[in-house]
Amino acid sequence: AKEWARSIEYMHDAVYYSSLWNGDYPYKHATAVDGTISAGGGMEYPNVTVIGNSNSPLGLETVIMHEVGHNWFYGILGNNERRYTWLDEGLNSYNEQRYLSTKYPKRKLLSKEEPGFFSKLFGFDEYSIKDQYYFTYLFSARHNHDQKLDIPADEYFNINYGTICYAKSAVFFNYVRHYLGDESMDEAMQSYFDKYKFSHPGPENLEETFNESTGKKLKWLFHDAINTTGKLDYGISRLKKTDDGFQIKLKNHGRMNSPVQLARLDGDSVLSTTWIDGFERDTILTLNGDAQSIKIDPNRIMPEINRKNNRIKTGGILRKVEAPQVRLFGSIEDPTKNQLFVTPIIGANVPNGFMPGVLLMNSILPVKRLNYSLVPMFGTKGSNLVGVGDVYYMIAPYESAFESIDIGVRGKRF
Repeated sequence: AKEWARSIEYMHDAVYYSSLWNGDYPYKHATAVDGTISAGGGMEYPNVTVIGNSNSPLGLETVIMHEVGHNWFYGILGNNERRYTWLDEGLNSYNEQRYLSTKYPKRKLLSKEEPGFFSKLFGFDEYSIKDQYYFTYLFSARHNHDQKLDIPADEYFNINYGTICYAKSAVFFNYVRHYLGDESMDEAMQSYFDKYKFSHPGPENLEETFNESTGKKLKWLFHDAINTTGKLDYGISRLKKTDDGFQIKLKNHGRMNSPVQLARLDGDSVLSTTWIDGFERDTILTLNGDAQSIKIDPNRIMPEINRKNNRIKTGGILRKVEAPQVRLFGSIEDPTKNQLFVTPIIGANVPNGFMPGVLLMNSILPVKRLNYSLVPMFGTKGSNLVGVGDVYYMIAPYESAFESIDIGVRGKRF
C-alpha cells in the first residue's frame, strides 16, 4: 500500500507522455490493479493493467508506465504481437526508456535515488538510467547469441525475448530519436498513430510513415537493425590538424551504415556535435574549431558493440590510448579507461599451506573481446609462487552466422 500511494501520479504521467509522443489517448479512463502475476511484472489489457509485486517505488512506476503504454500499440493500433513483437514490446520499451530519462534525468543506473556506496564502487554511477537496456542488449549481442527482431515471438530463445524484443528495440529507436530530433521523431510517431489506429498496421506501414514524415531513408533502421543481426561499430582511425580545425578519417568496422555523431571536446566538456550520414567502409571529413579530443557518440546514444575506438586526442603521443584505471573488486565496463580490477583472496591446501594472493582481471560486465584473469598466490609452506590463470580472446564476427568462439590458454601451478 505504501508503494501504491503515488500510483495515480504514475498513471497520469504515463498517459500524458504516451499521448504527447504518440497521439492522444482516446478513452475516458485507464486503470491499474494490484494483482497476482506468477511471472512477475505486469500484464496489459485494454484500459486496464494488472501489476504484480514490486520491490521499489521506481520499479512500480516503471511497470505501471510500461503496461499503460501498451494501450497505444497492441491496444489502439492493434499490432500482431505474436508475429511482430518489436512493434509492441519494442516501441513500448523505447517509450519507457524515454519516460524514465525525461522524468528522472539525473537518475543513475541501478540506483534508487542518489548513487550509494555499492553503485559507486562498481561504476554504475558512471551511467544513466537509460543505459540499462543498452547493457541488456550487449549481453546477447557481444556473444552473437542475438537474433533478428523480425521473427515470430515463439522463435526467440528465452533470454533473447528480453534482450532483443525489448532492449534492442528500445536502444535503436532511442538512437533514431536523437538522430532525427524530438520534434521530427514525435511527428513521425503521431502520424503513424493517427493514420493506422484501430487498423492493425505492420512494419511496412511504420517504415513508410517514417520515410514520408522525416524525409529521410531509414533503411539502416528498418532493414539492418530489424531484419539482420549486423552490429554497429564505428571508429576513428586517423586525425590531422588543419589551419581551421581537423581532418578526420572514420572507419566502419560493423555491418550497419547508420548515422554517426561526432563531437569536439575540451576535457570532458562537449564543444559541438554533428551528425554524419552512414557509410560502408571509411570516410574523411573536416571539423572546424579547436579541441583537446575528437569523439564519436559523446553522450552514449549509439548502441555500438564496441566503444573503445571512439576517441582520439588532438595532441601528444599515444593519442588513441586511454588512461589506465585500477579498481578494487571490479566494475561495469568503462570504454574511456584501460581497466584493471584487483581483488585480495586467500586459499589453502595441504602441500602449499595458506596461500594469500590477488585476483587480477580486466572484464566483468559485459564481457570484452580480450579477457584475462590471473591469480598469483604465495604458498606459505615452502615459500612457493603458485596460482591459476587464463587468457582468452572471443571471436565474434559482426554478423552472427555462428556463435562466438573463445580461443586462449589456461594454466595452474601448486
